[in-house]
This record gives sequence, structure tokens and C-alpha cells, in this order.
Amino acid sequence: ITISRQHGARGVALGREVAKRLGFSFWDQEIVHAISERTGMDEKLLETLDEHTRNTIEVLIDGLLRGRSLSEGEYLRQLMRLVHTISKQGHAVLVGRGAQFILGVEEALHVRVVSPYGHKVRELVKFKDISESAAREEIERIETERSAFIDHHYSRDVSDPSVYDVIV
Repeated sequence: ITISRQHGARGVALGREVAKRLGFSFWDQEIVHAISERTGMDEKLLETLDEHTRNTIEVLIDGLLRGRSLSEGEYLRQLMRLVHTISKQGHAVLVGRGAQFILGVEEALHVRVVSPYGHKVRELVKFKDISESAAREEIERIETERSAFIDHHYSRDVSDPSVYDVIV
């Protein structure tokens, strides 16, 4: 099962609960950890590539500062390899990272989790203990980053309903 989610729509919580109830493995930040283990790259460096797009200069400077670099292309290759490996083992819930564009319709159930804007703001205010304006700003920033990541790497629109089997 792949889960794509709007920021603040509680898609991670839904994915975690579905995995628990079905006895499936759960993959969210665990994906970044697994790529770190496979490549020997620092998790903090990988998090800068995870669901973000970066220009070549940012990647180069970060690599120089940290002593080692991983390009977006290399990250995407590792991500695709890992998602396919997880899929072959089956019984998994994968959250984000464009997994719905890596796995075909016959390989996974693709779910999109959405929520009204006001509800997303209230959820972030409640769970992160931030102001409404900070919540709005965070939603806009993260949704823009995720959309750009999907467009850049998969040339697709994350909000296209025809991609998903179910929209919750």
C-alpha cells in the first residue's frame, strides 16, 4: 500500500494504523534510514534530499561541508531500488516519496489522504503546538516542496486523482 498525503491530513498516522492492523511493515522515515544504511551516507544529508528538490550548487556545497555528497539522481535510484525491494517482499505500507509513481497499479494499492485546509491547520496547531499562521506557512512550504519533488523526479502531479485507487 502506498500512501500519499497532504501535510497535516494525518496520512502518516493512518498508514501506521493500517500497517499495525494488517500486520504489515511500515515505511516512512524508515526509508531514509534504510538508504543511509545501504549507502553509508549520513541520514541528515539524506533528509535534505528526501521529498525536496535541490539545485546542483546546494548539493555541491552540502557535500563539501559534510565531506561526502549524494546527488538527487543517486538518491532517487536508491529510493526506487528500495521501494521495489519492499514491494517484492509484500505486506508493507509506504508513505510518501512518490512510491505511487514507482510501483505500478498491479503492484500496490495507491491511497491519497486529503483534508480540508482548516482541519489541517488545526491539526498542526494541536500536535505541533504552533500558531495558526506558522501552521499555514508550514503547510504551504511543505506542500510546495512535495509537489516540486514529484514534478521534478516523476513529471507527474501528486494531486491527480486518477493516480489513486482510493482517496480518503
